[in-house]
Amino acid sequence: MSDFGRNERGQSHILAVLATAIAVVIVVGLLTAQEQLLGNAHQRRAGEAAVQAAGALVADEHLALVLSLRDDQGSPRDPTADELLQFLADPGLLERALAAARTLALENRATVPRAVSIVDRGDAIEVSVDTGALHRVTVDKVSCCRR
Repeated sequence: MSDFGRNERGQSHILAVLATAIAVVIVVGLLTAQEQLLGNAHQRRAGEAAVQAAGALVADEHLALVLSLRDDQGSPRDPTADELLQFLADPGLLERALAAARTLALENRATVPRAVSIVDRGDAIEVSVDTGALHRVTVDKVSCCRR
């Protein structure tokens, strides 16, 4: 070993360099962890926004369906079970809901949704968006008439 490492001044320099290296490793690790946490939170919020966009589209189209239906006397009526099933299974509705979710995801620079599902849950319609994680929103069904 040279004289540099043997005297007190040299040893203090070695310790200072070692402490600096350890501090750099710790800071880089903390910054990486923070970036991952913020990235995960961003993806989660973007997924929630995407499912809200898909849910809003389904709600609007469900309202349009209900407002378009009339009975034999021309009075407003709610959709039958078959009409509702046909509405929910419409490939066009699924495509439009997926397009709404994808548009919002792209605007947020987030994972683009792979699929949308729409399910009847009795008094509500459940809309799910798959971005690698599943995001869900429930949309209350509307009725043509006050009850």
